[in-house]
Amino acid sequence: MEKLDEARAREERKRKAMKAKRQAAMAKSATKTAAPSKPVFVAAPPLASPEPPPAQARPVAKTGQGTAGSKTSGSKAPAAKAPAAKAPAAKAPEPKAPPAAKAPSPETQLKSRQEAEAEISALLDAREQRARRRLGLSFLLVVIVPTLVAAFYLAFLATPRYLAEAKFIVRGTLEMLGGESTRFSRDLSSLSSISNNQEGHILVDHVDSHAAVERLLERMDLYAMYRIRRQTPESAPAQDPAFNRLMAAWRSMVHIGMDSVTGILTLDVQAYTAEDAMAIAQGLLDESSKLVNELTARARQDRLKRATEEVELSRAELDGLLKQFEAFRNQQGTVDANYSALALEGLAGLLRDQRSKLNAELTTARASMGDDASPTRTLKTRLESLDGEIANLEAQIDGTTRRSSLERAAVPQSLATQEKLETKRNLVIARVSRAEGAQSTALSDTLRQHAFLMIFEPPFLPHVATFPRVRLDTLITFLVMFGFWCIGATFTRNLHVHS
Repeated sequence: MEKLDEARAREERKRKAMKAKRQAAMAKSATKTAAPSKPVFVAAPPLASPEPPPAQARPVAKTGQGTAGSKTSGSKAPAAKAPAAKAPAAKAPEPKAPPAAKAPSPETQLKSRQEAEAEISALLDAREQRARRRLGLSFLLVVIVPTLVAAFYLAFLATPRYLAEAKFIVRGTLEMLGGESTRFSRDLSSLSSISNNQEGHILVDHVDSHAAVERLLERMDLYAMYRIRRQTPESAPAQDPAFNRLMAAWRSMVHIGMDSVTGILTLDVQAYTAEDAMAIAQGLLDESSKLVNELTARARQDRLKRATEEVELSRAELDGLLKQFEAFRNQQGTVDANYSALALEGLAGLLRDQRSKLNAELTTARASMGDDASPTRTLKTRLESLDGEIANLEAQIDGTTRRSSLERAAVPQSLATQEKLETKRNLVIARVSRAEGAQSTALSDTLRQHAFLMIFEPPFLPHVATFPRVRLDTLITFLVMFGFWCIGATFTRNLHVHS
């Protein structure tokens, strides 16, 4: 408004300056039209007559008029009579000098000046009144009429819309690298627990996509909710030709935004009824939660598959090793070579005890009966038999017998083979245990919800329509149209003044 007042003041100053210039020009022209100091005689053109025009008379001085007549009366009498003979012919009237113009008096000049000023003021006032009428008409057409039309539409024709709003954030952990819980993966998990911006941006793009609408069409009738008539009801909802209209309505009614700093997502859903807005918002939240878990489903399935394959390979290796154990036991005729070696050692100890007793009896028999007695020879034979058995057992245990090499190395080879097989068995069992543990972890990770939506402001059932806001929208329409009108009026005024 201040700029408009300044423009009006500037125009008023220009108008006053132009008025002063006109007054000065009129005063100057009035002074130039004053009467000249000497009369000017102008000869009128002759009338159309067959006779030639008479010669113009020369001016004669008043003092010598009678003397000249007396002197020339006798000599030029015939010449004077010659024109007299033509008296009947009409003479052309001699031109008369115009009357001398009188200089206007100061009162007359003042009066004429005032009349000119009054006429100019009347013209300027009429021009100003026409400009004001045009300005008022333009204000009526550009500002008042659109505002009234918008108010009528918002109050009586616009369909009310209800808004359901929800705020949530994506929480969860990132996938471990290679299925191992390393320090780097734990750091990534701690970072992902703070903010999963990538999943948030994916959700923002997903809500505006055709996939989200197709998922919701499987749960609810969006065509009926947004009052869009289907062209082919017998076809699939997503294949209907009216699907493009549904997408246009969806993108104008459903909006989602994300704060890049905090990662908070805000979902706004509008519908023509409060129940529809609430149902659409809840359905979008459910589908978004499923989508977030589907993002890493393939990686979890691959991890479970690799763990299952590792378990199968380790179990097959364990089965082959157990078959080798069975063949070894069948070959050795014993369940455990260690137990057989301990049994042989115990038997050898018993035989050594019997040998000690026989030595004692043999010493007593020699002392009482001599070496040639039958009891003494029997004891010697028994003692030699015990020594042979003990030597055979010791040879089987440590392989120092002088018998065949196969018998000499039987127990040590069986022990070495058994230890080797037992070592392999322990390693394979540990491998099977690790593979089964990885499989169990992968299975639990597959079944567990890694990422989820933490909804801290769930959607509520709206009771008041958010659109139309009759007063506010009407005021906004008035201000917008008034701004356009001010710009157009100012531009037109400046263009008119400069032209």
